[in-house]
Amino acid sequence: MEARDVMGRFEDWDIVAIVLFIAIFFGGLFIVFILSEQATNETARQCIAAGFEWIDGNCVRR
Repeated sequence: MEARDVMGRFEDWDIVAIVLFIAIFFGGLFIVFILSEQATNETARQCIAAGFEWIDGNCVRR
């Protein structure tokens, strides 16, 4: 049984488009996650430099 029989009405370019869409979507999510982590780290650094404590994602007084 060929892959085309299993896939039914999907053509080769349809499969390529779907795979590219999924790759770009998850790649975008990964980039957003990395950037948000860097922003959180920078915020924590600024909080500590100002003389506060960084506890559970919040900047609190000592």
